[in-house]
Amino acid sequence: MEKTEERESRRRSLLFYGLLVLLLLCSGGGFYIYQQMKTPETAAVIRLGDQELLRAPLSRDARYLLKDGEITEVDMDYTMAANFSAEELSEHAINVLEIRDGRIRCIEANCPDLTCVHIAPMGADTDGIPIACLPHGMIITIE
Repeated sequence: MEKTEERESRRRSLLFYGLLVLLLLCSGGGFYIYQQMKTPETAAVIRLGDQELLRAPLSRDARYLLKDGEITEVDMDYTMAANFSAEELSEHAINVLEIRDGRIRCIEANCPDLTCVHIAPMGADTDGIPIACLPHGMIITIE
């Protein structure tokens, strides 16, 4: 009778530990699948015509200079007036873009109509209408 109780106790222990291991495996597998399915970080995509120039994450504040089809990151206090003469401004296609608080906007441009500067900042939660500077051929979308 003692052996029967001992066997029953051992069987319950094995069942308990087996279920515990199964539970840990299932939760680990679920976590792995969740990590694989996470959406990539939201980014602003800056294009010139059909050429992608930059894919910048909206999670990091930054300022960019787009000059004659080349884009570079600049200091957050960068301005066209402080860095270009009037002659240079008339010779080049220039846009200054800023990412701040999860949104991108064109803060300065030397195009004739400045429509790109007056368009509201774009973020992951906005309506998806791109920011465009048609005279310079720049288009910004969120992906």
